[in-house]
Amino acid sequence: MRHFASPADTRSALFATGVGSASNAIRVCNACRALQPFDARVTFYELFDEKKSFDVKNVVLNVKFKQMQKVLHPDKFATASERERELSSDYSSLVNKAYKVLVDPYERGLYLLCLHGKEVKEDSDIQLTPDFLMEVMEFNEAIADNKVSQETLKTLKVENDTKIEKIIKEISTAFEFTDFDSAKLLLAKLKFYNNAAEKIKEKLQ
Repeated sequence: MRHFASPADTRSALFATGVGSASNAIRVCNACRALQPFDARVTFYELFDEKKSFDVKNVVLNVKFKQMQKVLHPDKFATASERERELSSDYSSLVNKAYKVLVDPYERGLYLLCLHGKEVKEDSDIQLTPDFLMEVMEFNEAIADNKVSQETLKTLKVENDTKIEKIIKEISTAFEFTDFDSAKLLLAKLKFYNNAAEKIKEKLQ
């Protein structure tokens, strides 16, 4: 009969498999050290052993991501049971998904809103001011101009990057004070700036 790790025992069991250096959320059997199905209630933050906050350090996330992917690599489970190989693949996919969300400020913000029960739906009625929308339209027109030079694009990139950096700080403050309405509005603006960044990247040689 298998005995499953209690929360208090999970860390020691995971260290024995090599996974514990990165996450408490990857479950193993205390008796046989075999991987067990993950708890669907575990958040991406818990998977990466991070507190539920908008402010995360991408460098730290990257280190933990590489650690977990290393120990979950298929080669590590070449001689394991078919079930455990499937579980390692499931965990690996989950880690990939969680990393992509947490490392991206926009996706992380949307995810954090969901965790607080404030999900932003596709048909959201977030109202951006006409002035902001005009600013975005004119900025995008400058990017799309067929005659725009590489030097001008570099200048636009610096300008847009500055706006992104500023708004990310504002989003952080909004979450710090649980001002979810402001966070939603700021994330909507960040989406426009991110789109502009992609357009600039495409045109820069």
